[in-house]
Amino acid sequence: MRKYPGEMIETVTLSSINQFKYNQLDSLILLKHYWILLWILLLIFVSSETSESSQKRSSNPNTIISHLVTPGLVMHLFPRYGYLSLSMRVVPRNDSQNWIFLEPTRNILVQSTTKIQEQSFTTPENNIPLHNEFHIDLCEDIQQLIQAYFRRFLIEGLEKPWHAFAGGWRAPSLAKYFGIDPSFVKGDFRYMLVRVLMVRNTGKLQTFPNVTIQSNFIENIRSFRINDYSSSFKFFNEVGTHYVNSFITGNSIYQVFVYDESGYEAVKRRLSETGWVRSSYMAQLPYLLPLWVKHMGKVMVLNGNPQTIASIREALTIRFIFSAYPNIFKMHDNALLVKKIEKYLKTESDGLLGLELKTLQLLFHESSQRKWFIESLQQTMHLWEVNL
Repeated sequence: MRKYPGEMIETVTLSSINQFKYNQLDSLILLKHYWILLWILLLIFVSSETSESSQKRSSNPNTIISHLVTPGLVMHLFPRYGYLSLSMRVVPRNDSQNWIFLEPTRNILVQSTTKIQEQSFTTPENNIPLHNEFHIDLCEDIQQLIQAYFRRFLIEGLEKPWHAFAGGWRAPSLAKYFGIDPSFVKGDFRYMLVRVLMVRNTGKLQTFPNVTIQSNFIENIRSFRINDYSSSFKFFNEVGTHYVNSFITGNSIYQVFVYDESGYEAVKRRLSETGWVRSSYMAQLPYLLPLWVKHMGKVMVLNGNPQTIASIREALTIRFIFSAYPNIFKMHDNALLVKKIEKYLKTESDGLLGLELKTLQLLFHESSQRKWFIESLQQTMHLWEVNL
């Protein structure tokens, strides 16, 4: 499994996720480009209204149409920017529908000019093995917690890709998706996110040098005008902005631990001690963490029915004479428990564990068109990042 900066997979030199400084645009720049944002909102409103009315005419309103997560498919980033968690199953949902990806997509690349590399990790018994790794992120505030959760989600051109999924989340949503009490969302708190992954499938697109667009979209390229925002927005709406370059699907179990400053520093020191995480002392974590923790979140499952989730939480509960609490670390070096949880999740549907979106600049072979596409898309994404 790939290791990501700022993340511990049982043991790495521990460091907190870098604090991102949210640079704001200068007011003069905002005024200069304000009309661009108005154009974006207008065009997206018209596009979404058309799409919605078309859907109402052609389908049952109670039917959810799930799309396969397929490398090479093209999507429009902006209609649900900040709320992509509503159209992609990246957090636990309160529904019984079997879906992973609801974003409208288009297949515009000629198949012979691309190649899809896919891999399945399902065992012959149709089980998905739990990876014997604890992915641990220490986060200095709630924004770093969101960033850590979406670590495997990358969107070319965005400095903060997690913002596209969770930019619209408020305190109730944060508490719900991270399984913590709402009182610990705001305030001077630190967080530790611990995850165990069950990867079922991965896929990645390989494009050849002669990558070609399908004939019915050639006119969109020909009519794309440089230095013309309306032409750019028309292309975004009619063709898209990004394509799926790679994905990871499967399931995950995770838990958030909340600390005050002193408890957080104690955890950092203990986890960074030489040999601690790889040694037998790791087994003591379920019993040591309550000494420092301010609040222990619920054990969360990315995708599972209520009975499955209840069974997993019960299996991961540590009981004493006068208290009991759920703890994800109970799985450490406990092969029988891991097998039991794998069995619980065997028939559960997948969620999206990772996604990489790349821009459609590869479609433009004429340098001036490609340069303007990149520039206009970058400006639009930047405006969304600072204004949502």
